Amino acid sequence: MRMINSASFTGSYMPFTDALIVASPITNPSRVVLFVNNTGVNVTISWDGVNDAFVLLPGSGFVLDESANSVANATLATAAGTQFYAKGVAATGFVYLSTFYAS
Repeated sequence: MRMINSASFTGSYMPFTDALIVASPITNPSRVVLFVNNTGVNVTISWDGVNDAFVLLPGSGFVLDESANSVANATLATAAGTQFYAKGVAATGFVYLSTFYAS
């Protein structure tokens, strides 16, 4: 699990971090990625820290299930090494990112 403390939001993209507050790209190809906005503000998610991908409303979540519609012998996944980012205005609470993979 990775997170961002919304108290540190400045309106610019920030990387999701690990427990040591270090930018933390996903380490395995992820079949499911779960985002949870446990804050009181809108949060914008990005795959590259530049382009907006989608907005999470306060108290909401989003599941990116890349394996849901895969065909036989095809593996759909978010690539290992992908760094996700989020931006918003300073608030209280955390934005969480969890990934699920199969080996």
